[in-house]
Amino acid sequence: MMASSSSLGSGGGGGVLSTNSNRSLRISKFSRRRSSISSDSVTSSQTRRILCFVLLFALAVTVITNVYPQFIAYYTRSGGDVVAKRDEKIVTLPLHPQMEKIQGQEHYFLLPSYVTSQTQQPSNADQNATTTAFTSKTPTPIYGVLIYLHACHQSGLDVFHLPESRIVIYDALQKGLAVLAPTSADRESKCFSYRDLDILPQIVEEWTNHHKLQNFPRMGMGESSGGSFLFFVFKELRLRSMAVYNTPQMFLEDEWKFAIPTALLTMPLDDPVASRMTRHFQKLQQHNVSTKLYKVAPRPFTESLCASRFPEWPQDFCQQLFSSMDSTLFNSDGFVQGNVQQSPSWTKFFKGIETKYNAEYLPQNGKQPLVYDTSKAGNDHSWVWAVVAQEVQTCQGHHAMTADFHEEIFQFLLNHANISAI
Repeated sequence: MMASSSSLGSGGGGGVLSTNSNRSLRISKFSRRRSSISSDSVTSSQTRRILCFVLLFALAVTVITNVYPQFIAYYTRSGGDVVAKRDEKIVTLPLHPQMEKIQGQEHYFLLPSYVTSQTQQPSNADQNATTTAFTSKTPTPIYGVLIYLHACHQSGLDVFHLPESRIVIYDALQKGLAVLAPTSADRESKCFSYRDLDILPQIVEEWTNHHKLQNFPRMGMGESSGGSFLFFVFKELRLRSMAVYNTPQMFLEDEWKFAIPTALLTMPLDDPVASRMTRHFQKLQQHNVSTKLYKVAPRPFTESLCASRFPEWPQDFCQQLFSSMDSTLFNSDGFVQGNVQQSPSWTKFFKGIETKYNAEYLPQNGKQPLVYDTSKAGNDHSWVWAVVAQEVQTCQGHHAMTADFHEEIFQFLLNHANISAI
């Protein structure tokens, strides 16, 4: 969030000495002060330091109050209650969730204790990035439950592995939230659908009872179709607050009286979804439902970002990745161009790195060094295709999961779930 600006006030002194009778007095006082300064070099040095500090502070305040807000507004398109900014680089390795079979389907979860059980360090992390994985030294108590619903073409397992969502989930664990990522019943479209309306609440109840979490406050989070589905089950899941990403859905007209605090995240290039989410934000305000809208602007896809988002890859992978890129895929400033999902140029690029990865980075002894392998990911491509494509789409700012604003969004969710112990 943008820091509130402050200004310097001038202290009030005595009256101005302007008459001739006072001139001698002023000269006398100045002479005595000058004599004092000359006779005490330590005092002189201290005075100069104080004056320098005051000047620097005044300059800093001027920059903060006049320049910094315009800089932020220009680069983040911030305005009113709409918040927009970029997160710093963050490093998080793929997570290794536990699986529990409920209602005939595999569902995945992690408890906060997971953050204290890891010792591996990222092998390909940017040295200037912030490492959010494997840093906790004391057991993290449980304060609440986060129910995370995946997008179409995914499963509950995928969200623990994909680079953006795993950052969000790890932050939830560090904040003391037990994370459950159910898998949708429809394994053809891999979307949440009417088939999940009855069984999803049963899955959540069975899982929370099994882990003795039934009395903890619950929050919801959903990507795309998963976010849409939350509007149909938030009551049955007994959610106190929720955050939805890139979804055109809103509360049904006859359920506004039950509406819960809802944070929205959208990408302005993702129209018409982005426009509808802006209207929904306004509608939530009209209904006096606590809300926040986060807009994520495009950013360049860079080698340093690649290294920080994929620390588990060999050190030279991102360098090789960028050396194989066609210059037409980006503009002169490094921003993504073209339809990432359908453009022949992007498809050719993804196929190329997939082949190169399988040929050069998988060991010959049959063991897979990473979570990713040659098996099919949720989107029916190999994992190397899936994770790079997601990150490119996130940078493009078009209908993709993002870890941006995860701190602000969790603060919103926790506050409205009445969780204040963290």
